[in-house]
Amino acid sequence: MFRYLFFFVTILFFICSCNKDTLLTDSSVKLQYSNDTVFFDTIFTDTGSQTKELLIYNNNDGSIKIDKLFIDVTLNNRYFLNVNGVSGTEFNDIILEKNDSIYVFIQTKLAENGVDTMLKHTDAIVIEYNNNADLVNVLSWGQDVTKLIGKSVNTETWNSVKPYYIFDSLVINEGETLTLEAGVRLFFTFNSNLIVKGNLVVNGTRENPVYFLPDRMEHRRSTYPGNWGSIQIKETSTNNHFSWAVIKNAIHGLYVSKSQHRINITLENTKIENMFYTGIYAPNCSVYATNCLFSNCAQYIIAAMGGKHSYIHCTIGNVINVTGNLRFTPSVLVSDYYVANNEQIETDSVTFLNCIIVGDYSTEIKFDKKFSEDLPWQAKYSLLKWNDKDGAFDSNKYLNNCFQYDSDSSLFVNGKINDFQLDTLSQAINKAGLIDNSVSEFDLNGKSRKIDSKPDCGAYEYFYSPPVLKPTE
Repeated sequence: MFRYLFFFVTILFFICSCNKDTLLTDSSVKLQYSNDTVFFDTIFTDTGSQTKELLIYNNNDGSIKIDKLFIDVTLNNRYFLNVNGVSGTEFNDIILEKNDSIYVFIQTKLAENGVDTMLKHTDAIVIEYNNNADLVNVLSWGQDVTKLIGKSVNTETWNSVKPYYIFDSLVINEGETLTLEAGVRLFFTFNSNLIVKGNLVVNGTRENPVYFLPDRMEHRRSTYPGNWGSIQIKETSTNNHFSWAVIKNAIHGLYVSKSQHRINITLENTKIENMFYTGIYAPNCSVYATNCLFSNCAQYIIAAMGGKHSYIHCTIGNVINVTGNLRFTPSVLVSDYYVANNEQIETDSVTFLNCIIVGDYSTEIKFDKKFSEDLPWQAKYSLLKWNDKDGAFDSNKYLNNCFQYDSDSSLFVNGKINDFQLDTLSQAINKAGLIDNSVSEFDLNGKSRKIDSKPDCGAYEYFYSPPVLKPTE
C-alpha cells in the first residue's frame, strides 16, 4: 500500500513540476505594452487627473520577474499608480507568468507651470527586468488656472490670462455686472453653476470666443451633456448680453427663473450645444438672438413662454440623442402665456426669421395655447420641420415664405458631430430673405451674406470652394 502511495505522490509532483513556468532571465526576452505612450488630455495643474491605463503583456513561454516598476518624474509632478489592485509609487519583484498580463492604472497631479500658457510635461513609466529598462512615456499638457471656490463677485472685468476653474458655483451679486472679455474660459465642476443675480456681459470675438465648459476635457467626453450645471439667470437680473460665447455640455444652457418683470437677453454669434435638458429656458424674457447655433438638447432647445422672442439667422437642430434616451419633446416650445407668482403673463410675440429648425422628432415646434385666439408666433423665410395637426402652421397667419424640411435631401455637412455648416447641395441654400442688419451680415465663419445673390437660412452661409488643382508633372 505504501509503495502505491509513494508512486502516486511522485507522479503528482512530476506533473506539478512540469506545469510550473520556467523563469526567463535572458535579456533578449521582452515584454510587450498596450501603448508606447500614455496620453493625458489637458490637465489643470495642482488638480487630480482622470485615470489612464497601461497593459503589460508577457507573450513568452516562461515567467518574467519585473524587478522594479516606477515613474521617472520631471519637475515636481506627482503620480499615483495601481498595479493589479495594489496602490503605490514603486513596485518590486512582480512575477508575470507566461501568456499573462497586468494592468497599470495611472493618475497624476501636475505641478504648477508658473506661466499662463499650457506647458508640455513628459515623464516615463520605467519597467526594469532581466537587465532591461523599458520606458513607456507619459505625456500631458498642464494648464495653470485661477481657482474660485464658492465665489461671489461684484462689478468686475475678467481677462483671458488664465482659465477660471469654478468650484461650488460662481455668483454675480444683485445690482452688479461681470464682464468677460475675449478669450476668457470658465470651467465648471460637476453641478457647479454660474448664478446671475446681477448682469452678465460676454464680449467674445470670432477669433477668441468666451467659453463656458465642464472641467472634464478628455476627447471621448466632448459631447457628453450634464457635466456641469447651467447659467442661471435669477429674477433680480435685468440685462444680459452674449457675443461670441460657447456654452457646452451642461444640464441647461441658459435657465431663467420665474420673474414678474421682463429680463433682457441678447445673443449674438453664440453656440449652445449638448444640454441634458434645455438650451434656452426663457420665461417672460425679451430674447433677441442673431446668428446663433443652438443644437442637441435632450428636451427643448428653446422654450419661449411669456415676453418677446426674436431669432434671426439661427440654426436650431436636434440631430443626435445626447443622453441615449428617446426624446419626447420637440426642439422649440412656443406658449402664449407664463405664470409667475400666480400671475398670468402673456406672450407678446415669438418670431423666427431666416432660421433652420429641424431634428429627428415628427414635428420640431410645439405650441401651448390657452388664452390667445391666435398664436403669437410667426416664421419667415425659414426651413422648418412641422406636422400641422392644429392649424398652427397656417401659411396665411403664421408662415411667410417658409419651407418644409425634407429628410431625404441634404442639409448639413454632419450635424451628428456638431458640424452644422451647409452641405454642397443643402436645401437651405438661397432660401433666406434679405435683411438690413449689420449684426446678421456675417455668418458664424465671418463670411458676408451679401456676396452672392441671396442669403441662406441658418447661422452659416454656404460658399463654394473650388478644388485646388495640382500641377501636372
